[in-house]
Amino acid sequence: AGAGYTLSQIQAQSAQQAAQYNQPVRYETTTNDGTQGVVQAEPIGYNPQTGCKKVRIKTWQNGQLISNVVKEVCPAQ
Repeated sequence: AGAGYTLSQIQAQSAQQAAQYNQPVRYETTTNDGTQGVVQAEPIGYNPQTGCKKVRIKTWQNGQLISNVVKEVCPAQ
């Protein structure tokens, strides 16, 4: 991930890419203060009513899991 990206931007981008390509996506980052982060997104399902894909997003900081959420990523209208 490029400099200046926030963790939430990386999470959103990885979710979009995982849904678009239907495969897991992983980003590793290191901030200026040395904090290491990993964001991993993987598609886990599809909602036929909405046309949205479900993506599990896991986020680690310095080896500790800090977030594990499922998000629906919908096609652009």
